[in-house]
Amino acid sequence: MHVLVPSFAPVLFMAIVLFGLTACSPAPEAGVEPNGLNENIFYRQINSDSKPKQTVLIGASSEKKFLAEGWRPGTLKLRLVVDQGGKQEEQSGAGGGTLTHMEWMFGVNIDQTWPVLVAPDLSQVPLSSELSPIHFVERSSPPTQTGEVSYQKRMLLSTPYSGDYANLHELTTAHGEISKLSISGLRPSIYGEGYELVLDISYRLHFERRKTAVAIAGENAHSDENVTTNEHLRMHFYPAPDINRLEAYLSRSDSNLSLEARESERKLTLAIMNGLESITAGQTLSGDLRPRLKWRATKNELIPSYALSDNSQPPLFGDLAGLSTRVMPNLVTLEIVIQAME
Repeated sequence: MHVLVPSFAPVLFMAIVLFGLTACSPAPEAGVEPNGLNENIFYRQINSDSKPKQTVLIGASSEKKFLAEGWRPGTLKLRLVVDQGGKQEEQSGAGGGTLTHMEWMFGVNIDQTWPVLVAPDLSQVPLSSELSPIHFVERSSPPTQTGEVSYQKRMLLSTPYSGDYANLHELTTAHGEISKLSISGLRPSIYGEGYELVLDISYRLHFERRKTAVAIAGENAHSDENVTTNEHLRMHFYPAPDINRLEAYLSRSDSNLSLEARESERKLTLAIMNGLESITAGQTLSGDLRPRLKWRATKNELIPSYALSDNSQPPLFGDLAGLSTRVMPNLVTLEIVIQAME
């Protein structure tokens, strides 16, 4: 999907590596950029328009009230896996013959459990409403979580007939931990039959990058960098889009909105629907929209799940290496198990 023009790839890589070896750069600033799609992981900018949403907790008094109405104590267990990577190898006749090799991988693994209150009957939650089937509750101890994030990139430019360097290498590795994970907006969707939810992941990555230029004669040149960055990934999951369901919602008679507000609501929701329909039809994912969240329910259990493994999703983290290769593997899976305690 994303492929560099072959004749430009070695030149671009040479420029990136040589610039890093010869330039004196200012200290990088840690920042946040949604979905990690940027040109250089070492020079991020803060994006204030995509602040992570919070998981809303109810207090003891509200919890007591819901229990009296038939809600039940329960748990929400989340499992998220991201497995992406890419590889590209090109031979060019430029400069007497060059070989460009790039490969990268990005992975996220998260397991987390929250205490929740569960609706009296999870199989009977009316999908015509916007009522959530759960409420997150306050507890003195934090939710149980295990999670890790990793990234690696290798690049090689072989230029045996270069005047100065025979090979240019770059190795970037990063490992990190989940600093915050939140679920918000879990409710029946107006965009299709089922549920929608927003998943916000904040994580911290510790990078090490080494560049080496292997000299034809004389000493090799080295460049080492270390930096820690704060990252943010958001995914908004929706059921399979259904325009009839959305039209029924927009034509509801119980809305207290003004005509102007209803027109604004219509434009916004139809824009989202158009995006969901385009993605479902096979176009590349845009922003944080992720349609086709499936679900199944019994009285005591509700399980929303999602899986995507085709080439319609771009790299969720990366730099030029990720954008210039075909993404494979390209897997994102989510499973949420909501259970009432027996």
